[in-house]
Amino acid sequence: MKKEMLKEGIVLRQLIQDFKKDQNENTLFRVLKCLKDSSVYVPCLKSDGTKPIITTIEGVDYSLETFLKEGKEYIGIFTNVEQMKRMAPSVARMEVEFMELYKYIQKEKKDLVLDPLTNYLIIPASLIPYFDQL
Repeated sequence: MKKEMLKEGIVLRQLIQDFKKDQNENTLFRVLKCLKDSSVYVPCLKSDGTKPIITTIEGVDYSLETFLKEGKEYIGIFTNVEQMKRMAPSVARMEVEFMELYKYIQKEKKDLVLDPLTNYLIIPASLIPYFDQL
């Protein structure tokens, strides 16, 4: 599979659609495996100093933006930057390899939501440890 397809989220979005049509372990495994190998975009806000999550090369601290879905708070991850077009201009859009983000997600122990502003998919925090086994 071409890295560009993973980077642009084309394959990941298709696998998410496949999972939504046929929710089983096999289709979920494909989504998680593809996510593990993908570049994703995360919305970040400059940290207020109480909770830095990501520090850039320039030394700027950011915290991951969270989203409310179905009455619960989630860490938002986007499959490509186009999915983020409705975000406020003050939100930084960072492209990262998912596994670089993974270490931060493990600490937060929160559920994830992929593409929270469009056709979203929730990944429960209970599945996060499985990324080590994929």
